[in-house]
This record gives sequence, structure tokens and C-alpha cells, in this order.
Amino acid sequence: MGAKLIRDRMGDIPWEVEAAKGLLRRPNNAHEHGRLLIQKLLEEVGELVAAESTKDMTNEIADVMEVLEGLATWHDIGDQEVQAAKRARYVARGGFQDGLVWDV
Repeated sequence: MGAKLIRDRMGDIPWEVEAAKGLLRRPNNAHEHGRLLIQKLLEEVGELVAAESTKDMTNEIADVMEVLEGLATWHDIGDQEVQAAKRARYVARGGFQDGLVWDV
């Protein structure tokens, strides 16, 4: 299966097979950490796409946001910078609430 990034506190909670905790480790280097964050983002977006209920969608959106915050932290980008960029892009181009479609 390979390496998979999991939430930081997963090692603190009881596992069905406690011996599996022996496989936990930190990323070998910054490059691996960044790569694992991108892989986790793709995984969580896939789960969001597959969500069938509002509750599942809410949880998956929360997971995607958590990974995005992790990526921002990893790249040393603060929340204020992200929010400022978000606002600027919204002012310049709008958001996605109206559902405007371009058939290309």
C-alpha cells in the first residue's frame, strides 16, 4: 500500500489492532511530507465526490479544508494570506455560487 498520511492524533486513540501503531512514523523529509499532503488532498477530494449524504459531504469538506490548511502551513502561507488572495480573486472574478457554466 505504501505510505499514507493520517491525522496527527490517530496514534493517541485506541486501534482495533494496536500492533499496527508500530507502523506509524513521521515523514522522512520535507519532500515526502509535501507529496503525502498532495496525495491526501486527492484522496479526500475523491471521498467528497463520492459523498451521498449532506452529513458525509460536510465531513469530507471538513477533511479537504484540513488538508488544505496543512498544505498552507507546510508552505508557510498564513490564513490571512489565503483569505486575502481568496477575497481578491472573488472581487476580480467572482465565486462559484451562481453555477455559471462554460461549454467548451
